[in-house]
Amino acid sequence: MNNFKYSPNYWQKQANRLGLILALMVSFFYPLLPSLKAQTIDDNISEKQLLSNPEQLIGQAITLRGEIEAINNPTFIIHNDEWTGKKNFLVINVSGKPIPLLPREQIDIQVTGQVRPFNVEQVSEEFGLGFDPEYYQNYANQPVIFAQSIALAPSPGEVTSNYVFYYEEAIAVEGEIEEVITPQVFTLKDKQLLGGGDLLVINPNAETSVSQGETVLATGTVKLLNFVELEQDYNLTWDSDERREIESKFTNKPVLIVDQLYPAAVE
Repeated sequence: MNNFKYSPNYWQKQANRLGLILALMVSFFYPLLPSLKAQTIDDNISEKQLLSNPEQLIGQAITLRGEIEAINNPTFIIHNDEWTGKKNFLVINVSGKPIPLLPREQIDIQVTGQVRPFNVEQVSEEFGLGFDPEYYQNYANQPVIFAQSIALAPSPGEVTSNYVFYYEEAIAVEGEIEEVITPQVFTLKDKQLLGGGDLLVINPNAETSVSQGETVLATGTVKLLNFVELEQDYNLTWDSDERREIESKFTNKPVLIVDQLYPAAVE
């Protein structure tokens, strides 16, 4: 990665071990938009499968989570020293949106896109992007990720502790289901951040049930809990006891409104 110029305006080196989540998608692209219906993907691929032989995933759409090591718009490196085998991937941002700036240190990002061989001329023509062939010569014909969506990927406790950074933002959160309140409402606990509170999650269009102890990846938008707005905007059903329980624990606290829900990747 010696070809890259590291820019303090766009990246922050992470200090802690960062996780990798890979999900094999049944469709090429899922954007992080609040209007989309929540879905569940059943097939998963592990970190080991990707890093040991990334060429086998050419043509597949994957989700990858880790740290940004370097940015040279419209590309960046996603990297982790803890990964076995391949240590990093070149990501080409074709989402049409800026690469998100990290609100503070030790925050992952998540990218979703198709794995393709990198051909500078072909990519420049297809996406109207400018590349210096010499700058990317080490990546010629290598598998890279063409990111259709890029999102901040904080832990549940990070969202509850610092929700001001994520309010009205589309994010991706992995966590273990601590409590199932209704088929549409559950909480995620944080296994990484000591003292981080449980994050309330509402899946308005839930098609499948979730179970306590299950580890999931949820994408969606962070809001503050407001029953009037939630009941107006989403078709939510809860009885008086359930509402009182939610209200007593989470009033004026952040809630993640789910767009997509996936099981965590199999290791």
